[in-house]
Amino acid sequence: MALDLAALVLAHVDSPALCDRMRDLYARLDAEIASHAPVCTNRGECCHFDTYGHLLFVTPVELAYFVTGVRRNGRGAVGNGGGPPDETTQPAERCDPADVAHASTADARTAQRTLPLMAGTERICPYQIGGRCTARDHRPIGCRIFYCDPSAQAWQSDVFEKYLAELKQIGAELGVEYRFVEWVSALEAVLPPGVDR
Repeated sequence: MALDLAALVLAHVDSPALCDRMRDLYARLDAEIASHAPVCTNRGECCHFDTYGHLLFVTPVELAYFVTGVRRNGRGAVGNGGGPPDETTQPAERCDPADVAHASTADARTAQRTLPLMAGTERICPYQIGGRCTARDHRPIGCRIFYCDPSAQAWQSDVFEKYLAELKQIGAELGVEYRFVEWVSALEAVLPPGVDR
């Protein structure tokens, strides 16, 4: 029987090996995206999934790394992409093996209190707060790659498939079962809505 998504993801939160691999993957991906010089013109409208007419899908490997960021930063913020700190953003921290050695299951589950409340019934990324992404440092590949810039259509699909294959490989090597799950539903499963954002 397949593992419950929350159990699958939380079992790999704070894994130094996973964190190292994901930091490396995201650094290479971000450099590749930057080489295309895409332009963001919608300023976060794509994070309003129902209105924009698309969905974001993620893997358990990405979710485990994301939850690690939430756990380390608290209040639902996972770094702010270099912007100034404010009430909803804090600097992202690294997975430190020394910290992990002392972390307990209860510590890992403190992340469950940090999902910002959803905005009614509309499917919106809960980490877009006040028009800003508060999860830039640990956001998944689909979020990084998607640009509404028409010129991005020429490379987005190939880049996505390339890094999705690498995510599958990381999961296989680290024993993280592969799934492809919708972002908001996955967050609701792994990080039940909280009130302490």
